[in-house]
Amino acid sequence: MILKIRNFFSTESIKEKILSGSLSESQLFVYFYLIVMYDALGLTQRCLSMIGRQATPVDLVNIWGYFIITGVGLLILFIANGASKGRNFVSKFFAFSFTVGYKYGIVLTLLDTLSIVGSSAANQILKITIYLIINLLMVANIAFRIYQTR
Repeated sequence: MILKIRNFFSTESIKEKILSGSLSESQLFVYFYLIVMYDALGLTQRCLSMIGRQATPVDLVNIWGYFIITGVGLLILFIANGASKGRNFVSKFFAFSFTVGYKYGIVLTLLDTLSIVGSSAANQILKITIYLIINLLMVANIAFRIYQTR
């Protein structure tokens, strides 16, 4: 067990696995997942520190929602690829995340620009709900594209 943990963190061990072609899709996903979640947590913490005021419940839902959507979304996409039996997850993830995701990004940007929802707490909750639905649709669309390539 200790050796497995040590090898998990060993750059030399990973280099050998990559060179020998023995780094499994599951192992690659774990490294990918951990680094993405580490970055998402850092972004979440930065958002919280930059508010400059006491965070409202709506702020916290919005900020932590990003972190949760990232974590759950990655797991859904990995499963859509066949989980440990899947192949080329990372390349599919990046390619489909861009080609599908930018379209949803345009919609989200337009929503922000148009400010169709006011700034009251109730309206902010509505806005977060709309963003959540759009993000869930995006993850489902990317998952479907990944699933089609299994």
